[in-house]
Amino acid sequence: MDIRRWVALFAFVGAACGASPDQSESFSEAMTLICDSPHAVEATSREERTAAASRWIAANVKNQQARALFADLAGLSPTGKARSVREAASRAGLSRCPLADLWGP
Repeated sequence: MDIRRWVALFAFVGAACGASPDQSESFSEAMTLICDSPHAVEATSREERTAAASRWIAANVKNQQARALFADLAGLSPTGKARSVREAASRAGLSRCPLADLWGP
C-alpha cells in the first residue's frame, strides 16, 4: 500500500474515532469552559485574572470554533469582547458568562 493510502486510512480511522478536535468537545462545552475560566485561575486584579484566564483557555479549550472566536477577541475593546463572548455564550445555551463580566456590562 502506498503512503497516500496509509495517510487516508489513518485520517479515516482518526475521524471515525472522534480524534478531530472539533468532535472531542462541543461548542457548548467549550463556551462553558471559556465563560467559567476566571474561576479556574488564581489572580488578584482584574487584569491578572483576564490574562491568566486567557492562558488557561489556550491550554484547555479544544473546540476549534470556540478557539477561533476567542482568538478574534484580540482586536476588540473590552466592551466589544464582553458583547461577543456573551453572544456566543447565549448561542451555546448559557445564561451567564463570568469572563464577559470581567470585561464590562
